Amino acid sequence: MTINIMKKVVEVNGKEVQFTKKEYEIIELLATHPKQVFSKEQIFEMLWGLDSESTINTITEHIRRIRGKFSSRHFKFDFIKTVWGIGYKWQ
Repeated sequence: MTINIMKKVVEVNGKEVQFTKKEYEIIELLATHPKQVFSKEQIFEMLWGLDSESTINTITEHIRRIRGKFSSRHFKFDFIKTVWGIGYKWQ
């Protein structure tokens, strides 16, 4: 897997995986801060802002979709780790 931050593209085995803008932003945030744990609240505030109409549960749904898109490519994706009771980190 490669992440091209300049092009905002994620590739698996040389093929681009399509992500929504927010899904990509979550990947980039976590990948550029490896092993740092971010709470759902921190991710939400950083990417959506305080005055967003969405809820923090949006983060859980986006993480689920990110994992699903990688697994649909038959790519063993275990980079985003859930830190129970706290949030997520890039392994």
